[in-house]
Amino acid sequence: STYTTVVGRAENILGPYLATDGTMLNNHFEFVVQRSQYFLGTGHNSELITDKNGDDWMLYHAYKADNIGAGRVLMLDRIDWSSDGWPTVRNLAPSVRSVKPVF
Repeated sequence: STYTTVVGRAENILGPYLATDGTMLNNHFEFVVQRSQYFLGTGHNSELITDKNGDDWMLYHAYKADNIGAGRVLMLDRIDWSSDGWPTVRNLAPSVRSVKPVF
């Protein structure tokens, strides 16, 4: 799978949606999470949720690289925010081990 999760932002819901270096219409975008050696097809994320500690988390799906035929698995990763407000998952890759949210 070539799925990956990207983000853009706009001042108006109708757009234009921009990445840091231009319009997303020209295939410019910011990665949130992409494939790793363990997981492929990172995509179809849901809304971001905030836990009791104030950390933001994203639910999405991926395939285990060593068993794609088993179907998608549910992933949960903490969102890190850059100093200029762009969200990313740490190292841009699905976590294999992680801290857990506090709900």
